[in-house]
Amino acid sequence: HKSKPETVRQIMAHAQRQQPLTADLAKTIPHLEACLVLNPQFDSAYNLYAVALEAAAASQTVSASATVEIEKRMAILEYCLEHVHPYAGDVAYALGTLYRDNQIDNDNNNDNLLKKAQTCFQKCLQADSHDVEAM
Repeated sequence: HKSKPETVRQIMAHAQRQQPLTADLAKTIPHLEACLVLNPQFDSAYNLYAVALEAAAASQTVSASATVEIEKRMAILEYCLEHVHPYAGDVAYALGTLYRDNQIDNDNNNDNLLKKAQTCFQKCLQADSHDVEAM
């Protein structure tokens, strides 16, 4: 359908106008899920969806499981890099940051997560060699 990309952009525009990590952004989750269904090859929706999930978790006073929420965000961003756009800089940076920031103390998985984070940041630099944050 020819109008899918424009429809997705219009839906995303509403979510992009919301302040990061607020309940208003969390309310856009159903809209962002619709964007992913309408145009699963549009990489920008994946990162915004992951941020909205983070906002939803932050706006809840009691989180059922922070680990599950983080793992879901990681899975969404990993899917985007593996199946949609392997060099989406914003997605690679967000995923690398999740890997770096969510290491578990005394866990053998830390080295693996740091290697994954490094790989993500290298993808950022491949996409944009002047990305200061990824450096």
